[in-house]
Amino acid sequence: MIFFVSLCLGGSKKRTAMAIENDEFGHDPSVQRTRKIFSSMEKTQWELLEKLKISPFDDRLRSIRKKALDLFGKSFPIAISKGMDLNEDASAGLYAFCLAQSLKPVGFDVPDNFLPDNKQLETIVMETIS
Repeated sequence: MIFFVSLCLGGSKKRTAMAIENDEFGHDPSVQRTRKIFSSMEKTQWELLEKLKISPFDDRLRSIRKKALDLFGKSFPIAISKGMDLNEDASAGLYAFCLAQSLKPVGFDVPDNFLPDNKQLETIVMETIS
């Protein structure tokens, strides 16, 4: 991922290798967990875009992603306060509901079979919206 971002931003392979070597936080368990959660969220997003046949370069995605991340940021602490264990899968599921809600106003219908069968996550996102 760092390599891809570096190349997209005009970085060199040498600088990328240095960034990986200088990862001072990579051994911290909380950082590792956070990285795994965001990796799961990214995978969920790519799968949904593929199912909906939306190009990852669609101009509308910038605002959709921002809304989804904002909604996720508001929903996550609510889920924690309700005692949910938001592991990688649950976090990705929560993000899937947030992304689905962010896609609706733009006219994209999210297939029911994509969203996790987790009423508690869905309820949390709906509470956050209202």
